[in-house]
Amino acid sequence: KRVASLGRSARARSQIKVRQPVAEVAVSPRTPEEGQVLKRNAALILEELNAKALRVVDDESDVVRWNVKPNLPVLGKKYGSALAEIRKALAAMDPREVADTVRRGRNLTVTSYDLEPADILLEPLDAEGFASATESGYTVAVATTITPELADEGLAREIVRRLQDLRREADFDLSDRITAWYVAGSDVTRVVQSFGDYIRGETLSTELVAAGPPSDAHVSEQTIEGERVTLAVRRNS
Repeated sequence: KRVASLGRSARARSQIKVRQPVAEVAVSPRTPEEGQVLKRNAALILEELNAKALRVVDDESDVVRWNVKPNLPVLGKKYGSALAEIRKALAAMDPREVADTVRRGRNLTVTSYDLEPADILLEPLDAEGFASATESGYTVAVATTITPELADEGLAREIVRRLQDLRREADFDLSDRITAWYVAGSDVTRVVQSFGDYIRGETLSTELVAAGPPSDAHVSEQTIEGERVTLAVRRNS
């Protein structure tokens, strides 16, 4: 549940819609044992996060970077005039090594000073191509590159949602078979044709007709991904 929650947070941060599939979700677990549990539950995680692949990473630096900063109010009280020296030395250190030490709760030696974890502030930054969320030792990162193929699949899922909404508006029974009509621009038309089997199966449509609807159909004018679209449904007799 925590992994799914962090994944949803990462999707939201990158403004990727829930119905838009992503290529990959990468998870840095707290222990190798938890990594094995995640792999065994990969199908459930992928379904929850609408992702194509799960990658369990040993080194979270694959998917997140760290901005390391001195905790100035704390260090100033402790070290006074030595603060400038500590800041300079800390800035020259490998941020991955610093973050790893601090997050393990260990002290860090900076020049001749032994800094406690509370002396250092860590700010997580997304690695290129990912949006991430970190909490309680877990990091979950979602791939943010949406290929044309993934975009088409996301659009197909959105079309399904719109048709399902029309079914409800028309007060159809869940088991009713329907015929659906659509009048749309090139992108929506192409996706309906490419994903026709999927859309028909999800909406119980026996036909997807690329034409204006008859007068007895339930009709709705909509905008989908910037395209004006006419959608209509009618229960089969």
